[in-house]
Amino acid sequence: MMNSVDSPIKVNNKRFRAIEQAFARDISMEELLQRFPELLVAINKYKLHCAGCLLARFHNVSDAAIEHGWDEDELMKELILEVAREYAGHST
Repeated sequence: MMNSVDSPIKVNNKRFRAIEQAFARDISMEELLQRFPELLVAINKYKLHCAGCLLARFHNVSDAAIEHGWDEDELMKELILEVAREYAGHST
């Protein structure tokens, strides 16, 4: 998993760790979207149709990656960075 030192996004370490922790547990895609609605952009980029999908409440990031043929680590990194960008005020 990425850490705040590896992140190209300038964001408060405490905030980044909270973001990472939200993804570290076995959280469903539905809960992730409820907690971080800005993820819809990244999820759509990967052509995951979790918003409105009946399986979103049962699938976590790993399940979604496997189901749709994406690399789990790459998808996880992208989702974490999307949330970090939002908290950093969209700066890159």
